[in-house]
Amino acid sequence: MKKSIQVKRTAIYHYLSNENCRTLLYVIHGYGQLAEDFLKDFKAIEGKVDIVAPEALSRYYNKERKPVASWMTSHEREAEMDDYVSYLDQLHKEISSVKEYDEVKLLGYSQGVSTAMRWLAKSKEVFSHVYLCSGSIPPELNTEDLKHQSGSQFHYFYGINDPLLEVSRAKSIVEGLRGLVEHLDVHPFEGKHEVSDACIDLILQNSESN
Repeated sequence: MKKSIQVKRTAIYHYLSNENCRTLLYVIHGYGQLAEDFLKDFKAIEGKVDIVAPEALSRYYNKERKPVASWMTSHEREAEMDDYVSYLDQLHKEISSVKEYDEVKLLGYSQGVSTAMRWLAKSKEVFSHVYLCSGSIPPELNTEDLKHQSGSQFHYFYGINDPLLEVSRAKSIVEGLRGLVEHLDVHPFEGKHEVSDACIDLILQNSESN
């Protein structure tokens, strides 16, 4: 008979904080990445906003034999989703106990888009801005799941030369997202499967205007 138990485990995250910053940005990495490497995409805004980069709980070796991480697979997906939502909730509680923020933002990239969307759907935290980069929206989400984020500004970015996410697929994702959230801006860019410079610039712009 198949059964399960919940166990404690150690989660890794990176926290870049400036004493004067009152804006917090969570950045959720994609499949086959590590949080430390993903942080390199945000050098331009380091010190302008505080950044938390959680690392996914599941790790494996890629083709180059480098350890990398994944948020979930299709195997035991419900349990894995519950685990990472619980992890991110605990992490946010920890960060909030260290420092009080005026504004909390959320970014997801690639596989991290689905992770970010599931977290914000179940989280009590209201995110002022949500940046979704080159990833898919979980099909199980509905407007009721996101109604507490009704004041959030969502941004969806996709590269028109992305080999992993064709433009037609990206446009389909956008249409689905329009049915879920009230405030959505769409940002196609000249690029591939990446966090674009336009996204980084917008994060900085949004932070400076507050």
